[in-house]
Amino acid sequence: IYVNKKNNIDESLFEVVETKGKGHPDNICDTLAEKISAAYSRYCVENYGVILRHMIDKLSKLDNIIIYNPDSTSGIVSFNAKDVFAQDAGSFLNTKHVAIRTGNHCAKMLHNIIGTNESIRASLYFYNTTDEIDRFVEACKDINIDNCLNIFF
Repeated sequence: IYVNKKNNIDESLFEVVETKGKGHPDNICDTLAEKISAAYSRYCVENYGVILRHMIDKLSKLDNIIIYNPDSTSGIVSFNAKDVFAQDAGSFLNTKHVAIRTGNHCAKMLHNIIGTNESIRASLYFYNTTDEIDRFVEACKDINIDNCLNIFF
């Protein structure tokens, strides 16, 4: 852009010196990025629900796990291991290289409603895979009071 500088911007003359047509490299890159982004968004939408259902279905088959929101669509699954303090279960999962959250999650009223003092929360996002979920579920199978105490002694 060429600007004929004057003291008052309203009196300045502007002239476009270069236009970016369809063949311009910036335009080509922007078009490609937009198409890739749209395709990736479609992939995430199509596969996210499958991954979430995979995790809930696998966890629900474990006798030692109580799921509080089996109909979750948010990617957050709240659960507990029977007879195990949530933080101890979280410490155990940490030894298996599984990252989860434990505690009240700033939702004390929710815990009153579901009848527990704390819970374990696993969160998914579109980049998680079924292999990661399978490893997570395998680690959850082993959550029991003995295994959880053994990490401390």
